[in-house]
Amino acid sequence: MPGDNDIIDKHLVSVESELRDLFAANQTDPARFLRSAAHQFGNGTPYCDLSKAHMHDPDFVIFQHFRSTLDLIVDVGANNGMSAISIWVSGSPARVTSFEALGVHETSLQAVKAAFGDRFEYTIIGIGKSDSVCEFIIPVVNGHGLSAMATASADIHWRSLAENTIRFGALEDLQAGQDVELDLAFEEAPVTTLDNALAVYADLSDDERIVAIKIDVEGLEPDVIAGATDVLSTQRPLLLIESGCYHTEMIGKLASMGYRIARRQGNQLYPCERAEEALNTFFYHKDRMSDYQDIGLMPHPGFGAGLSILRRVRRYFQNPGHKKATN
Repeated sequence: MPGDNDIIDKHLVSVESELRDLFAANQTDPARFLRSAAHQFGNGTPYCDLSKAHMHDPDFVIFQHFRSTLDLIVDVGANNGMSAISIWVSGSPARVTSFEALGVHETSLQAVKAAFGDRFEYTIIGIGKSDSVCEFIIPVVNGHGLSAMATASADIHWRSLAENTIRFGALEDLQAGQDVELDLAFEEAPVTTLDNALAVYADLSDDERIVAIKIDVEGLEPDVIAGATDVLSTQRPLLLIESGCYHTEMIGKLASMGYRIARRQGNQLYPCERAEEALNTFFYHKDRMSDYQDIGLMPHPGFGAGLSILRRVRRYFQNPGHKKATN
């Protein structure tokens, strides 16, 4: 039986071509937004019982180190609220403020709000580099919209969109040899900068501090950073950015603001010279390193060297030549 990647490789070109054709056919049709209402959307409401919920992304284990109820974590690209749930599953009691561009997720976000009250706030608004209105496209497979794959129509990475459409929407049907009906849904959303959104919607008290920002906006991450100058320079939060390793200009901008790259190992972050190819990239401000060491998020100086010495000592005593010489 063909594996997942075999199926994706077999259908990738044809799916990409069909999505491009659908986009071209609908781009000038003013009724494209009305037709989107005929599709089903959303990923379902996340499980709100933290004792039974799971962490949807292992990188979210890092948030466990933010242990104060006065910590605020900002979630850009909330989807159905799964990031907030994962933050709390990690063990963090922080308050979460989420921003989501697509109104199709509001029912799920309302459910998270109902379950967690003041611990969670959300706003249906897109986050970008300026105040504007942005058009998003959502791939649709057999009438079900893959809202997690929504992307701005002005910046479509067609090959990635096609691959994700197959992997997360059409794979089982294609493996079974069944026909797959593709479509595109269109939605418009108001967009503002993260600095403006936080000033208007975050309701940050004098005692609270923004300790981390997670950004997952399907390729528009550099636009979010471009509109977040104030919060990055004043709060200097930890950043978790999906696909951050691929945006070289954004990495340069963050470096000019004092941010450095880190990689996750277990439940800690370690500085590294360059962004490794991975789903997520962490960025920390150099002035926060000692704070992160104090809370265990990053190792203290000399910790790595100490481990290295212990490993060398262990290898020495495990060496057969050493054992022979001492017998």
